[in-house]
Amino acid sequence: MRNDVLEQISHSMKSFTKTQKKVASYIILNAMEAAFSTIGQIANSVETSTTTIVRFCIHLGFSGYADFQRNLQNELKNRTAPSTKLEINLRSDGKDDFIKEIVTQQMENCDTTFNNLNNELVFKTGKLLQKAHRIYIFGLRTSYSIASFLYFNLNRIFNNCELINPADGSFFERITRITSSDVLITISMPRYVTDVVKVAKLAKTRGSTIVAITDDYTSPLSDYSDILFKAECKSSDFHNSVFSAMLIAEILIGICTKQNTQMVMDNLTDTETILRDFDVHVKK
Repeated sequence: MRNDVLEQISHSMKSFTKTQKKVASYIILNAMEAAFSTIGQIANSVETSTTTIVRFCIHLGFSGYADFQRNLQNELKNRTAPSTKLEINLRSDGKDDFIKEIVTQQMENCDTTFNNLNNELVFKTGKLLQKAHRIYIFGLRTSYSIASFLYFNLNRIFNNCELINPADGSFFERITRITSSDVLITISMPRYVTDVVKVAKLAKTRGSTIVAITDDYTSPLSDYSDILFKAECKSSDFHNSVFSAMLIAEILIGICTKQNTQMVMDNLTDTETILRDFDVHVKK
């Protein structure tokens, strides 16, 4: 079930009965309360029966009220401001061991991401990066850390990568150089950054291959991507987790290393010589 519950309710409004429309209106206007109210509390607020609430949820395609409420909570977490996301997580937190909850959430993110991973797409992406004239990588805000990590390591392999950074003063010059022989890797999570989507759109019009790392197939990046890797980004507090997106970055770096072993060895040997000359690392 997709996490666009409120939009689904709005689109289904014409098919509802009179009572169901009252339920729908209440939930749309009081989404936060509905996400954490019992079925009885909602029934009392709308002045209807719990059976009507259950039928309403089933009409929308959910298995019942618990399934509906879980999806509504996830939507509010993924689509709202960090302060609202924190409020939701604090309200839903009934566990004493918060550290264990954080670790469990990240492990679940990792498991879900891995289970959704298509091995053929991973190998295909590796080949596309190998053949690319230039590899552009773009992510902002939380996703900038992933973009920077991916850029640093892919550039050590291919020596033809560019990290797009609006702060370096050459943002527009960089994106105007994107061509059909290039690959653009875009990274963005809810609430998606407009500039990342705009650059993906621009690159698409120029015939570039677009690889997206994002949270869902409903992401605006999916409209322009040739390959999309879905990374779970749920967290136990206010932010989008980067754990799973970093896992995908690690996998792409690993597969590119495996597919280009000699190139990597040659580049690393050259780099090591320079690092020694500049006395970069601490000597034991």
